[in-house]
Amino acid sequence: PTAPRHDLCGECCMADSDYDLYKKFEKGLEKADNDTPCEVLGYPKYTETVTHGAFNIKMTLDLYDHADAKAVSTDTCADTETLCEWAEGKTECCTQGEMCIPNVGCRC
Repeated sequence: PTAPRHDLCGECCMADSDYDLYKKFEKGLEKADNDTPCEVLGYPKYTETVTHGAFNIKMTLDLYDHADAKAVSTDTCADTETLCEWAEGKTECCTQGEMCIPNVGCRC
């Protein structure tokens, strides 16, 4: 359930029959064996609820961050990255080819 590129964890509910389809698009997708998989993996801090995907292949999930997560500043972005302030007080570094989307963050 973690997204290494953004270092977040997501939780959602889906039918077992949909797992193989979504796994094709989300390589980090794993079936949970408890009610709080992100917390168990070290991501206890709820950040937001988002919907990823398009058309009839989309999923709404809750995103979680590390307990000690801090907002990034321009000092922490690499020279090839740009700072994205996607919501009030919420920032992240976008890599080349990503755009800053309001209320979402960096996406391709």
